[in-house]
Amino acid sequence: MALSKIDELALIARCLAMDDRRAFGRLVEATQEPLRRFLLNLTGGDASLTDDLAQEAYLKAWKGLRGFKATSRFRTWVTSIAMHEYFSWLRAEHPAADYDSLPDSALGAQDTASQIDAGHDVGVALASLAPLDRSLVLLRYIEDLPLGKIARMTGLTEGNVKIRLHRAKARMAQTLEQA
Repeated sequence: MALSKIDELALIARCLAMDDRRAFGRLVEATQEPLRRFLLNLTGGDASLTDDLAQEAYLKAWKGLRGFKATSRFRTWVTSIAMHEYFSWLRAEHPAADYDSLPDSALGAQDTASQIDAGHDVGVALASLAPLDRSLVLLRYIEDLPLGKIARMTGLTEGNVKIRLHRAKARMAQTLEQA
């Protein structure tokens, strides 16, 4: 159920003015499928972790709704929260890791052989990327977000996003050639 920007803002206003949890529920219903898809790809197919991260992201969105500036869509905002939740989880699970260079295989992602057996070559290529690079690829090519919005969500410059995407695509191509 896609919501227009006006419908979305009306629901947010009802949440804020009347503490309307049903209105927030409609926002969740409208955004949960793309958010779960994003998180499922980000976590390497870990459905349990995906559920936990999505729940935490929506909880933080509810609590922080007064801070929502409406310069972006609600879906973009909650996806940004979810991405930050994922990185917080990574830091808690692997405090000494370098998340810019660590591939997901070192963080407990699905076994690469089972992904290949299942025919998920793109999943294998995504899993070969560092978590930040994977999130950039997912935001750009799966969620179809513009570079400027990705830069704002991640805190990177637009130029840095472009460079990281270029390198991530090269890494994915290399991984696909080896598969």
